[in-house]
Formats: sequence, structure tokens, C-alpha cells
Amino acid sequence: MEIEKKYLVDPNRIKELKKLSYNSFKIEQYYLSDKSDSWTIRIRKEGRYCSITLKSKGLLSREEIEFDITKYDFAEYIKLAKSRIFKTRYQFENEEPDKVNKYPHYCYEIDIYSDYDFITCEVEFDTEEEANSFIPPDWCIKDVTEDPYYKNVNLAK
Repeated sequence: MEIEKKYLVDPNRIKELKKLSYNSFKIEQYYLSDKSDSWTIRIRKEGRYCSITLKSKGLLSREEIEFDITKYDFAEYIKLAKSRIFKTRYQFENEEPDKVNKYPHYCYEIDIYSDYDFITCEVEFDTEEEANSFIPPDWCIKDVTEDPYYKNVNLAK
């Protein structure tokens, strides 16, 4: 089960946020399913790591099954892709316990898209209760978790 919130990021703060990053990498995502299918089938390449993921419908919570695949399989599956999206991801954690949220720390994944002007941040949670009680940092300017427009499958061209 994946439980995730998504926010738009203040573009004026991106330089500051990139400095906090402990990891950054390019992501290529291709979708083999149609948007109307009950499950999304995605293939992804992050650096040398390749995977195939099946995701159920949903916004805050959804079933997710992921498998590693070879670079060869990735190259073959691209031929079947119906859409794609490219982005650069920056990851960082708040190391100190958060005085506002009940939970000690989170991994923030900030995505800068090659085809869009906005920047998003994804935060994953263990429970929906935790997600719903989360208070985002001030650089998260709008919660778009419930807006299907910002789902990667819908942004893919």
C-alpha cells in the first residue's frame, strides 16, 4: 500500500531545497496502460535502476506492486509505452524531530519536470491517519493530493 501526499513547491525556494538534498537523479517514466484502465502499469528508470510498477486507482492511498527489471527489459517495454514523463528528483529528510507533526521525520521527494513549470513534493506515510495529520513545511504552497491533474500518469504525454 502506498500512502502519499503531494504538494506544489514554492519555486522561489528551490535553490535552498536543492542544497538540503542528499540525493538527486533523473527519472524516466513510461506508461504501458491507458488512463482509463483500472490499474496503472509504469516502467521507470532511475540512474541504473529499472522497475515495473502496478498501481491501483486512488489519490491519497492505493495498492502498489513493484518489481526490478533489467535494462534490456526496460528498453523493450518502452516500445509498448503509450505516454512518458521525465523529471529530476531531489531527496532529503528533516533530520530533527518535527515539533509540529507527531512523527519524527520524513523523506521529501521534490520533482522538477522537463515539460512543466511547476515543482512538486511527495511525502510517503505509513498510515492515512499520519498523512491526514501531517502539517507540511512552509515551502509547500498547495496540497494537490486530491487533484488528479498532478498525478504523474495524467501529466505524462
